Amino acid sequence: MPILGADGTVLGVLDLTGPAAIHQGHALGLVGLAVAAIEHRLLETVPPGCEVLRLHRDPGLLGTPREGVLVFEGRRLIGANRHGLAFLGLSWGDIGAEQAGFHGGAAAPGLLALRDATGAPLYGRLQGVPAPARRRPTGETVRPTAEAPSPEGPKSEGPILDPGTEKLLARAMRLIDAGIPVVVEGETGTGKEVFARAAHTACARAQKPFVAVNCAALPETLIEAELFGYEPGAFTGAARHGAKGLLRQADGGLLFLDEIGDMPLALQSRLLRALQEREVLPVGGTRPVPVDFALICATHRDLLRMVEEGAFRADLFYRIAPYRVRLAPLRDRPDRLALIRALWARSEGPARNVTLSSSCEAALAEAEWPGNLRQLAACLKALAVLAEAGEVLGVEDLPEGVARPASLAPTPRQEREAGRLDTIACDAMWAALAENDGNVSRAARILGISRSTLYRRCLSGRTR
Repeated sequence: MPILGADGTVLGVLDLTGPAAIHQGHALGLVGLAVAAIEHRLLETVPPGCEVLRLHRDPGLLGTPREGVLVFEGRRLIGANRHGLAFLGLSWGDIGAEQAGFHGGAAAPGLLALRDATGAPLYGRLQGVPAPARRRPTGETVRPTAEAPSPEGPKSEGPILDPGTEKLLARAMRLIDAGIPVVVEGETGTGKEVFARAAHTACARAQKPFVAVNCAALPETLIEAELFGYEPGAFTGAARHGAKGLLRQADGGLLFLDEIGDMPLALQSRLLRALQEREVLPVGGTRPVPVDFALICATHRDLLRMVEEGAFRADLFYRIAPYRVRLAPLRDRPDRLALIRALWARSEGPARNVTLSSSCEAALAEAEWPGNLRQLAACLKALAVLAEAGEVLGVEDLPEGVARPASLAPTPRQEREAGRLDTIACDAMWAALAENDGNVSRAARILGISRSTLYRRCLSGRTR
């Protein structure tokens, strides 16, 4: 049985083969169920700027692979699955055309009671960015737009920012509102995309799309089509109705180009032209399409050094980086303990009455966290999931690699008495501290050890 994409394109085939002499009457049914599950999984995510209508004659089957799924851009149907087309009496040839709508009203909060063109009852849910709601007279045509209530849950809480980052965010918001691009720099896991989303939420374009593009994850052969879109039949395997591209999806909103330093040089010139002219030429197209979006780029690389080495276009760098924001790594944040407590409060731990002991919090605050906020958040989530209800977590419950605070470690005197090698190591640490005017972080980096190790070996129980 063929596996079809949202536009009817054949993506693959699922085959079940067995001995011809043995009749397997259920085999085709199994294959059909598997294909339906695959095609349903392909339509799980709501595309930016679109609404997704999920419907079935039985409301209990909404959310299952047997539901019908239709994706709309305004009133234009741009994608569907087999069940969705069958419920509405449509075919794959109707993809790309505007639909008149259906009749009905609200059945319950988050649930629509619809009727198709023949008057048969349907139940549906609408996902997407809701437009301002209005009361609809009985019997008025119900179109699959964002006027219906959305079943989305409550929004997640905002990011936890230290005062320095809040100042940077306020500046970035003013620049975005003025149409000036911003480049966010920082190590992996420092929250560059979180920063960009917070800037989008606070700026004047908050009600418009936020489109995030990971330049390092897009295949080099398809990145141009993904960014700029393409016309129908532009290349082998292209969707029959073409594609808008990510830049056009961000029209009116904010475009976030993550890992901009990994964008191929050949594509950088096309991006520069799109930014300068404020228009996009789709692959295979002849007429540019105007676009309007704010731009935030992010990278963990040193773009200025890449420009000097010829690995990044200088003209694009000066176009996208009139203002650069550098996010501090977690090890340099002064509010680590408060941050850990705030992140823990958002985890599953407090709901199950799981708490962190003071020694555990101290060990978490002193750890190096090379993966920064991403690594810390994942560690706290794992601790919350693995703990028993009502448990108080100690240092012994921390995963391997998280340093223990100095108070729980053997004293430096005890360690030096264990042998001359320890004495030499401790003397080297003191020498590094002296050379760096007592700066623990700098001395630890020079020695290639963690700050907590330096505290434990030299600063606890010994003075010079």
